[in-house]
This record gives sequence, C-alpha cells and structure tokens, in this order.
Amino acid sequence: MPREEPMKSSVPWDEDTGGAFDIYADFNNAGPRYPGAQVLDTIGSSGKDGYRTINTPPPSTRGGVEPDAVEMVTVPRFGAEWTKEELRGMTKKGKAEDQKLARQQAWREWNQGRRGFFGKKWLTRKVIVWGTFIFIIVFILFLVLCLPRVPSFGWNPASPINAGTGDPTFTRGPEANFTFYANLDLEMSTGGNIIPIHMNNIHASIYLSDTNKLIASGDTGSFNQRGGTNRPLNVSVLFHYSANNDSDSTWNLVYNACKSATLYASGSRPGLNIVLVLDLFIRGLIGTNHASTSITNLACPIQLSTSSV
Repeated sequence: MPREEPMKSSVPWDEDTGGAFDIYADFNNAGPRYPGAQVLDTIGSSGKDGYRTINTPPPSTRGGVEPDAVEMVTVPRFGAEWTKEELRGMTKKGKAEDQKLARQQAWREWNQGRRGFFGKKWLTRKVIVWGTFIFIIVFILFLVLCLPRVPSFGWNPASPINAGTGDPTFTRGPEANFTFYANLDLEMSTGGNIIPIHMNNIHASIYLSDTNKLIASGDTGSFNQRGGTNRPLNVSVLFHYSANNDSDSTWNLVYNACKSATLYASGSRPGLNIVLVLDLFIRGLIGTNHASTSITNLACPIQLSTSSV
C-alpha cells in the first residue's frame, strides 16, 4: 500500500501562533516542528530602541508564610531538668562515692591482672611480684658481699698490756691519784668480711671489775683492714684516776699491783681484774658497736721504785 503524505497546514509553521501545544504537530504538519517556537519569537523581538524585552518572572512563594498564618511553638513542661541520680553526682558526697567506686574497680582489675599499676599497662601484679622478688635477692646479696661486719678481738696471751712511754705518777695527798701510759696488745680478726673494712675509730675503756671504776681509756683513730685477715692492734691508753685520799679502794688496788715486787715477801705482786670495753665506729654501719672482754689477775704494766709513795 503506498505511503500517504502527511497533511500540511495552510499556515506556515513560523506564522502559526494560536492553538494549544500538540505533541504530534511536528509529525502531521499541524503545527510548529518543536514546542516553544512562539515563545522564542516573543523573546527574540526587540523594542524601539533595539533592546530585547525580557519578561520578569513572578516572585516565588515556595516556603513563604502567609501573613495570617499562626506559628506553633512547643513549650516544655515545668519540672527538674536533672534526674535524681545526676543531682546526687553533682554533690561532694556523690563525687567522693564515685571516686571510691572507681578506686575499687581499679583495684579489682589490678588484682585480676587486667590493669597496670599507676596506669601503666605493663606494670601488672605479676611484674611487681617478680620485680620485688628480684629486688630482695639483689639486696640480700648486697648485704652479704658489701655490708661490713663487726670484727672480733682477742688478747695477746703472752703480754696483754705493755708499759708505755713517760714516767708513772702516784700521789697520796692532798688528792690521791695515779697517771701512766700503757699499750694494749690486741688481735683484730675480720674473717666475716669479704671487702675491706674501714674503722673510723676504736675507743677503749678499762674498768676495774672489783669496784666498777674507769681507770684507763684510749683511741686508735681511723684505719683500714682487708677482709678475712687477722692483724695485731696496739691501742695506747692512759691510766688515770683521782680520789679524795689514799684510802680509796680503787687507788689502793692499782697501787698495790704496781708497786715494787721487792716490797712483797713472796716477790710477786697481786694482779688486777679488769674489763675491757671497745666502742667500734665502723664506716657503713649505723650507730656504735661494742665488744668487751675481761682479764683476771693481770700484771700491772709498770713497776714503781721502792722509794715511791
């Protein structure tokens, strides 16, 4: 069947300005080939002065509020803005309770090994226990190796006390007294020490055990001694005592032990019973350490002349 030719309008498409828009106009020659041809012709026209006339679009009213519209406002109900629990947390007591609970929680977590001490993750209870154990072992080794120990002392059995320099003095009145120098012959042992020991001073005091009176004293001064060794120790002491008269028991006991042996029919003098007390000042040890020993029937280190008092 032969193709029919579309109907043509008697008005040219560029002059047709009437009628509604028809989507089929471009296909059946009933109108312009595309919509808006008349609009383009209107926009394209110019005025007397040669300028194009642009139609101003009406203002948009989207989102606008009509003058007589009523605005609705939501008003909150009256009442407390904070809950009772929140108000309690703002008080001093509530804050203290919260801090207490936080400490208890931290302590439980630390005991369970889920929290580190002082906020350190690695400082757990296991690490602290092992660290404390190692510290105790190291501290014990330090005490064993480095801490000085009190030395021991002994007498020289052959001559525990020897005469010193200077002339002895004994007087009877108006004040009875005696004065003379002697040397203590001791032996010092540092067998319990590994490192050398430093003595700041050794103060020696000699008491007459019969009357408990101090009759002599002396000092060594500072010195060093290697650990685990024995050495002789000579301490210079001064025998000195004063009494109201020569009837004093202490003065008489020392005088009888030190006067000439020729004044005794047996040729032997009576001995002295003494107690030696050593005050030890050792570097590295707190306080003063003491050592003491006693000797009976000790021969007087000096011998007075027959013409002496």
